[in-house]
Amino acid sequence: MRKIALAVGSLSLGVMGFAGLGSAAQAASTSPALPVEEVAYERLDVIDPLRDRCTDKFCLYEHDEFTGGKITITLPPAGRCGNIPSAYRNWASSQKNEYDRSVWLYDALNCSGSPGYTARANSQDKDLTDNGFDNKASSLAS
Repeated sequence: MRKIALAVGSLSLGVMGFAGLGSAAQAASTSPALPVEEVAYERLDVIDPLRDRCTDKFCLYEHDEFTGGKITITLPPAGRCGNIPSAYRNWASSQKNEYDRSVWLYDALNCSGSPGYTARANSQDKDLTDNGFDNKASSLAS
C-alpha cells in the first residue's frame, strides 16, 4: 500500500511538472531575486505640466499627462531593487525617466516576478494605461 502511494505521488508530481503546473515551470517565468533597498524620493504637486522637470531622476506621476502628485525617485544602484514607498504603490499613471539607463517597474514588492513595464533611458510616457501598467508599480530596478 505504501509503495502504491509513493508511486502515485511521484506520478502526479511528474505530470504537474510536465503540464507546466509544478513549481519548476513557475521558477522559469520569474526573474532572479535582486538585493532590495529603500529608494530615496521627494513628493511634489505638479502645477504646470509643461514646465515640469525631472532632471537626472526618475519621476512617477499620479495622473496621465504628468499631472497631479509627483514623486521624484533616486534609483538604487544598477542591479538592485527598490520598493516604492507604500503610499505611492499602485499609484502612478505616467512617468519620466531622465536617467541614462532603463528602469524596470514591477507590480509586486521586491522586484519579484517579471517586470511589467520598461521605461527606456531618457524617455517619458504620458499614459501608462496604453502599456497595461496604470496604477500597478510597486517596485523598480535599473
